[in-house]
Amino acid sequence: MIYQLRGTIVEMQPAGSGTFLILDVGGVGYGVHSVWRWDEASQHDQASQHDQASQHEQALQGKAQPIPSANDTLPPIQEERASPALVTLRTYLHIREDAWTLYGFHTDLERKLFETLITVKGVSPRLAVETISALTVETVLVSLAEQNAAVLGTVAGVGKKLATRLVTELAEKSGDIIQRFNVSLPQSSGDPSSQGIAPPPQPDDKSTSPALHRARVALRGLGFSDKEIGFAEQEIMNSADNLLLESSDESVILGAFLKVL
Repeated sequence: MIYQLRGTIVEMQPAGSGTFLILDVGGVGYGVHSVWRWDEASQHDQASQHDQASQHEQALQGKAQPIPSANDTLPPIQEERASPALVTLRTYLHIREDAWTLYGFHTDLERKLFETLITVKGVSPRLAVETISALTVETVLVSLAEQNAAVLGTVAGVGKKLATRLVTELAEKSGDIIQRFNVSLPQSSGDPSSQGIAPPPQPDDKSTSPALHRARVALRGLGFSDKEIGFAEQEIMNSADNLLLESSDESVILGAFLKVL
């Protein structure tokens, strides 16, 4: 297992919301899929190139150039460059039969969250990196802890069904991560209204049909929370099956719910 790499970045390119890096470690180039947001990485790269160019210009200006005589043999021109800064990445090596893929992180917290996300069925390492890059570590953690699937569902490739599974399976684990790493979370990051996303409707058993009420009761008996039922109901209402919620047969409504949950 490769747990860490320390080297210089020789190339970077966007990979979804994250960044694909080629890291030179002792003359060997490692390709790393990083959670480093591309907009931040590209700005860092431009600033680094500017700093190197400034250092190079200052180095040339600071050297007095002797005037060669006619008999002197001129040495070959050698360009002086500032050494690029070293970068240290925590890494995770994902092994399949057809590929060994490295994923990179700035901190142990990022790597731990990544490892936790990929324990959920349907979350690939690439999707876990995309989730962290698109939302930030703090937003993902508070969304999981508060079981706010609406925010997670905004990530490309996640969707409402997988977002619901994430908050259902990882709510408790995310709390453990927050406590273990003493993470300071923004209070509003998990609020869907702060992201421009409407929260799921909470089941109102008094204002719905008897069949829908009985279906909700059955779902609670199966262990689903009101939040999960609310998300599922919202998804059904926005789908071609929306008329099923008006059925007088609770088994029809229950079937529609179970297709989503």
